[in-house]
Amino acid sequence: MALLFLAPDARFDPSHLFFVVSALLWAASIALVKRNSSHIGPVVVTAVQLSVSGLVILTASLLLEEMPARLPSPDVWGWFFASVLISTCLRFLLQFRGQQMISAGRAAVLMCCEPVWALIFSVSFLGTAVSLSQAAGCAVIFAAMLYQVISPTQKAAR
Repeated sequence: MALLFLAPDARFDPSHLFFVVSALLWAASIALVKRNSSHIGPVVVTAVQLSVSGLVILTASLLLEEMPARLPSPDVWGWFFASVLISTCLRFLLQFRGQQMISAGRAAVLMCCEPVWALIFSVSFLGTAVSLSQAAGCAVIFAAMLYQVISPTQKAAR
């Protein structure tokens, strides 16, 4: 991940701690979903996950950010709710349903593709240039995925 998103002259920043904590919580989430969601439907899991995430984010926002002087326009609220329903709720629902169907290790490896897709889409749609470190980051993620796919096959053959 660092190879994908950090500039060559990057230094440690306190915001990186938020990223590390987020990654650790996400890993715990994948393990908990796999362990406890076999008898719970993906809609319930999605609702609980998004509610807890929303409360944590709202608390952090209230503690760390300034409130805007005025509320956004109704058009902005429309786009906000559309993005919440489509790109958040629907994505989580599909993701958790998929996680129920595969092992936690495989789910974690597949979730590593998310930043690669973000990079591919930013290159495709925004014309973003890819640095050597970003290309190396993609290669590391693909190598981990390849290892995950090959490793169980080799263990089964023994």
